Amino acid sequence: MTENDMASSPSGGAFGLSRHHLPVAQLDALARSDAGAGAVQVLSAAERTCRLMLLFHLLGLCGQRPDAFGPLPGTEQAWKALTAVQQRAAADLDVVLMHPQVGTWLAGTLRMLKDVARPRAPLWSETGWLYALIFAAAVRAGLPIRTRVPVRDGAVLLPTLGLVSAGHDSSCDVAEAEVRGGRATVTFEDRQVVLPADPSRDGPGWWALRRMEAQAGGERIEVWLDDIDPYRDLADAITPDRLTPDSVARWSALFGEAWQILCERWPAYARCVAAGLKSISPLPIDPEANVIRSASTADAFGAVLLEQPVDSSMLAVTVVHEMQHVLLGGLLRMIPLHTADDGRRFYAPWRDDPRPLSGLHQGAYAFLGMSELWRRLYESSTGPDTRSLGFEFAYARRQTGMAMRVLSRSPALTGIGHRFVEGMVDHLRVMNAVRLPVELERAAWLAVASHRTVWRLRNVTVEPESVARLTGDWLAGRAPGSEPVRARLTDAGTYPGVHRATVIRQQIARDATVPTVDCTAWAAGYTDPGDHHWWSELALGLADRRLPGWHAMLRDPSLVREVFVAARAAGANPDPVGVAVWLGGLGSA
Repeated sequence: MTENDMASSPSGGAFGLSRHHLPVAQLDALARSDAGAGAVQVLSAAERTCRLMLLFHLLGLCGQRPDAFGPLPGTEQAWKALTAVQQRAAADLDVVLMHPQVGTWLAGTLRMLKDVARPRAPLWSETGWLYALIFAAAVRAGLPIRTRVPVRDGAVLLPTLGLVSAGHDSSCDVAEAEVRGGRATVTFEDRQVVLPADPSRDGPGWWALRRMEAQAGGERIEVWLDDIDPYRDLADAITPDRLTPDSVARWSALFGEAWQILCERWPAYARCVAAGLKSISPLPIDPEANVIRSASTADAFGAVLLEQPVDSSMLAVTVVHEMQHVLLGGLLRMIPLHTADDGRRFYAPWRDDPRPLSGLHQGAYAFLGMSELWRRLYESSTGPDTRSLGFEFAYARRQTGMAMRVLSRSPALTGIGHRFVEGMVDHLRVMNAVRLPVELERAAWLAVASHRTVWRLRNVTVEPESVARLTGDWLAGRAPGSEPVRARLTDAGTYPGVHRATVIRQQIARDATVPTVDCTAWAAGYTDPGDHHWWSELALGLADRRLPGWHAMLRDPSLVREVFVAARAAGANPDPVGVAVWLGGLGSA
C-alpha cells in the first residue's frame, strides 16, 4: 500500500493489526506434528493480520480504478461501510473475515487487479463481493445496513451464512441487500428473499451453509460442510453443488466416527484440528482415481476439499494430511523456511509430476502426520485390518523418508527451515524405530520402488548426445565413458495406469501374500520400449532378488532403456539386463 492508500483507509490500529511471535517451543512442536491449540491460535492471529493487510491492499488498488466496483457503491463507500461494521460489530466482522473462502476470494481478486489472472465474470463482480462480506457481518450482528451486492450465477453468497437464490430465470447481476428492524432481505429485479430468523435453516430462496458437529473424549469440533460457496475451490469460482440429505447424513456420520478415532488415538492432534479446521468442501467422486482426492491452499486457512472417503479411518487420515498442509501454510505466512524457488524440481513419492522444494516440503510434512496416525492405528489394532494398517504405516513412512533425505540436505533451507526440518527428522526417527513384519516392509518397498521407477521412466529424458555416446561405446565393445550423462526433467502428467500400491492393498485385503516379481517372465514378454510398466517390473524383479544389473535399473531406468533402444535401432540385439550391468555405476545428472 502507498501512503495515499493508508491515508484514505481505516487505521491499522483500529482493526487490531499487530506483529506476531511464535515461540521456539511451538515451532519445534509444529515440526514434530505435536503442536497444540496454542500454536494454531498464533497462526490464526497472523492469518487475520495478513487478511486485513490484503484487504487494505485490495481497496487501495480499487481506489486507483474508477470502474473497480462497476454499478455497486464505490471504494470510498466500501471503506466507510467496513469501518462502521468494525466499530459496532468487530467480532462478527472477524468471523466473516476469517472464513476460509474469504481468503481464497482475497488472493484471487488481487491477482485479477494486478492482471495476473483473468476474471471469469466482470471484474466488479469479483471486487464487489466485499459488499456481500460486509452485509454478512451486518446480518450476523443485526446491524442496520442498506447496500447493493453482486449476483453470480443467479445467486448471492453471504459468507458464513448461506446462499440467496434469484430464481432460475433471473438475469439480474445486482441485488439490493438490507437489514432493518432485525429483518434481512435481498431483493432482485422481481423477487425478494427474506432470510430466515435462524439463518442456519433453509428457507424459500435460501440455502443455509451447513455445519457438522462431533464430540468425543471431552473434545468438541464444529466445521462448515460447504457445498455452496463459489470460492470453495482452489482457484476459479464455481457453482453450488447442493448435497442431498442422505449425503449430508453420510458425511456427518463419517465425520463423527473420524473425530472419535482422532480423539482416541491422537488426542493432542485432535485438539489441534478442533482449533484449526473450519471448513470441509466435498469434491465429486472420481471413479477413475486410485486414491481419495483431497486438497487445501494457504489462501484458505482452515479449509479442506476432499472426496467422501469409504470409511472413517481414511477420513481421519485425510483430515490429518490436509491439516498438516494448513499448519505449514500458515507457518510459511509468518516465517520463510526456504529461499526463493530456483526452478529445480524433485521426485515426490506421492506425486506423478516433478515438484518444487516447497511442494516437496509440504508433502513430506503431510505424510509425516499421516504416518504417525497410521502408526497409532496399527499399534492399537487387533482386528482383521491389522495387516492393511501396517502396510499403510510402512508405506507412508517409507515415502516420507525418501522425501526427507532430499529435503534435509537442501541448501535452499533457511536457518529456521533447517531447524524445522531437523524436528521433522527427529519425529521420523521415532517412527522408524517401530518394527513391522518383514512382509509388510517388503510390500512398502515394492510400492515405493515401483512408483519411483515409473516416475523416472516417464519424467526423465536422457539427452540425445549422451545416449549416442554410450550407445557407440556399447556397440564398439568398450566400457562406458566417464563423461557425465546429461538428462532433463519433463512433466509427463498423471500416470494413466494403476500404481502397485493399489494392487498391494487389494492383495492384503484378500489376505494374500504379496508375490515376488518374476523378472524373467517380464523380460520374455518385451514388446514396446514405451511400456513403462514392463521396464518397472524388470527393475523390481532384479532388485527383489538382488540380481546383476538391479542397481542401475532402479537408479536410472530411463538411461538403461534409451541405450537399449538405440542399440536395437542400430541393428544389435542387446539384452536389457546386460545393458544395465554394462552401465554399472553411471547415472544421469
